[in-house]
Amino acid sequence: MAQSIQISDTVMRKDASFMGGEMGNETVMMDMNTGDYFGLNEVGTEIWNLIVQPTQVSAIRDHLMGIYTIDQQSCEAKTLEYLQELANENMVEVI
Repeated sequence: MAQSIQISDTVMRKDASFMGGEMGNETVMMDMNTGDYFGLNEVGTEIWNLIVQPTQVSAIRDHLMGIYTIDQQSCEAKTLEYLQELANENMVEVI
């Protein structure tokens, strides 16, 4: 399991082994190393597009709060949970 991601961490996606593209508001990808497929919903796609460059988790939360109607505590919890899932799948790294 990947290290636990915190709100003060900076994350960046790992592009090298992932191939895919956007389909409407969602993204479909395949890990070229494992052959596993991943689907990202609209919010996941928004996060994936944000972390093409190193991005602080708090900035991701703030960006999402500017787009969606959600309180800070819920947005933070869901953002951390989602990023942790990506880290567990080796799709992002904490830098």
